[in-house]
Amino acid sequence: MTEVALFHIAFELWGFLFCLLAALFLYPIRKLHPRTSTLIALELCNAVMVLSDAFAWGYRGTLTASGYYIVRISNILVFLSSYLLYYFFARYVDHLAFQDDPHPSTFWSRGVAFFTAVGFLLILSAQFFPDFIYAYDSTNHYYRTEYAWTKDVVPIFNIIFTGIEIYIYRDRFRKKELRLFCFLLTIPLLVISYQIFHYGISFSNIAFTIMVLLLFVYHHMDYADYLIRQEQEQSARRIHLLESQIQPHFIFNCLTIIRQLCRTDVKEAIAAVEDFSSYIRSISNALTLNRCVTLEEELATVRYYLAMEKRRFGKDLQTEFDIRDRDFLLPAFSIQVLAENAVRHGIRKKQPPSGTVSIHTFRENGRHVVELRDDGAGFMSGQQPSGGQPHIGLNNVTERLRIMCGGTMQIDSAPGEGTRVRIEIPGNTEEQGK
Repeated sequence: MTEVALFHIAFELWGFLFCLLAALFLYPIRKLHPRTSTLIALELCNAVMVLSDAFAWGYRGTLTASGYYIVRISNILVFLSSYLLYYFFARYVDHLAFQDDPHPSTFWSRGVAFFTAVGFLLILSAQFFPDFIYAYDSTNHYYRTEYAWTKDVVPIFNIIFTGIEIYIYRDRFRKKELRLFCFLLTIPLLVISYQIFHYGISFSNIAFTIMVLLLFVYHHMDYADYLIRQEQEQSARRIHLLESQIQPHFIFNCLTIIRQLCRTDVKEAIAAVEDFSSYIRSISNALTLNRCVTLEEELATVRYYLAMEKRRFGKDLQTEFDIRDRDFLLPAFSIQVLAENAVRHGIRKKQPPSGTVSIHTFRENGRHVVELRDDGAGFMSGQQPSGGQPHIGLNNVTERLRIMCGGTMQIDSAPGEGTRVRIEIPGNTEEQGK
């Protein structure tokens, strides 16, 4: 075996290992963004390409039945996976340019898909017309034929189309992304152009491997920045949550109620003090946590809050609890914020200001469901409630549900009919919240 063959095999086996490790590293965070799954596919394609090329180099010249088939199958996989590399790279660019679209597509990316399909047809047709693009000599060595350049034109068109798309949507990318893409497209373009006229060393495979590894490094750095931003946003949300939960007017109202009860009903005053102190204590404890809380802990906070509000509003405020599912975690104050909104913006805005707040939990289709209903004033879905005041911290709750336990929240409301808020949390939330 020649030194060139040994160099190819060694480099490509290391490239296969690195790409495989990169894909395994990305797999746990594949749901973070669609481009992560695309990058995994790109890493796996390159791993298949370099491993196949290593086999092709290792078995070329081997005059056995196994060597005959390994060389041919390996070369087919090299060509097909190299075409797929550019397709997935174009998809990765699409995801970066259109981050809010889970299935982005442009004329230029569809063009890349078209040329990828053309490349597949060229390679597959070469199996039926041996002298069309490439062939094998009597010693089982691969060699290029007269129209071998056609298979290299396909990736060149893919690079050009992807480059045009990056230029058109350049305002959607950060400067470091533009510099990276310029490098990642220029090097393979130069290498492929060179290999059209010179053959012997697979410079294109080396360039592809470096390209996907650099893309992985960038993606990993971007993910680290994302985690830092998430931590900063979570700290800001925690501060906002503190401000929204310990509001001066609520504390003043509670103290006023306790003072009045001290004059009329000492036992009830003692119960009110216990509920109020328990509510403040549960808030203080929850604000120090960076994890989800149990449903029982959250419902305890809600009950303390509603007990104080019922003392304030008397028979005008009724509550109902139907708890059928208890074994799950959720972010602190997820239900409490909804209960506060139901009282302040639902029941108290109704004429006359009275009604019922009901909380139900149950399991449906493998998911934990929390439904909070009120028969208050209601509002037009998508608009602010009456009085022009936005619901307290609903965006905060939505984001914390999504980030901390993969949950979702849906709000349905109509004027004069009340509001229903539905929270859905995946069945494996206990593992996610730890």
